[in-house]
Amino acid sequence: MWELKDMQSAVKAVVVEGMSKSAAAKQLHVPRGTLQRHLKNVARGEGVEKKLGRHSILNAEQEHELVGRILLMESRLYGLSVEDVRKIVYTFCNRNNIPGFNDEEQMAGRKWMSSFMKRHPELSLRTPEKTSMQQVVGFNKAKVSRYFELLEKQLFIEDGSRKIPAQNTYNVDETGITICQHPQKIIGKKGKKSIGVLTSAEKGENITVICCVSASGTYVPPLFIYPRVRVRPGFLDRGPLGAVARANKTSWITEDLDLDQRLL
Repeated sequence: MWELKDMQSAVKAVVVEGMSKSAAAKQLHVPRGTLQRHLKNVARGEGVEKKLGRHSILNAEQEHELVGRILLMESRLYGLSVEDVRKIVYTFCNRNNIPGFNDEEQMAGRKWMSSFMKRHPELSLRTPEKTSMQQVVGFNKAKVSRYFELLEKQLFIEDGSRKIPAQNTYNVDETGITICQHPQKIIGKKGKKSIGVLTSAEKGENITVICCVSASGTYVPPLFIYPRVRVRPGFLDRGPLGAVARANKTSWITEDLDLDQRLL
């Protein structure tokens, strides 16, 4: 481990006294590569300082701006992957003549990326949820505000009292439950090429579930739509009280099935 005063003396010996880099490094017991780096810093008008840890290629201001851009892209549903960030940083450094990255891969190194994430704990690697373009376009401030304006006119009168009581205000939604289980890791014979596990189906098929509840807490028994021609009595074993089972080859909701749910 070299001392700062020794490095300063070595730099002085090379710059002022004309000593060779090898001789100065050997005489003052400092790494030659580190001495060469400090000589380059001195040539740029910088001082001789001892910094702990790996040298950061981007300065604090540049990294702060990069963090802001990453978070901005994520908020706009165009999040950047690790590879995206590495390519962007390389391109920025290449255009601004900032050395430090491998030109063959044309992206910042993995070690730099790991150090960058450690320096900025506000960032983390996440698995994003799928969001369709229709959801993005439809869910905006103007449309949401318009929706609640129309809803308020339907539910309340001008003095604030309810036009439609809470027990008569219902919300309905549907969801899908896959019938193809995702197998967990199991213990098997080492070296065997493939290991299988029995599931109910190889292809992903869904059971549609329709739920309806009022603003007062009263709920309509759920409707289960199975991807079949006929429904078996055992399909609702241990199911919710009052639940109804119906069959449809596609398991999709249809007008007849929806009417059946509302008449329950």
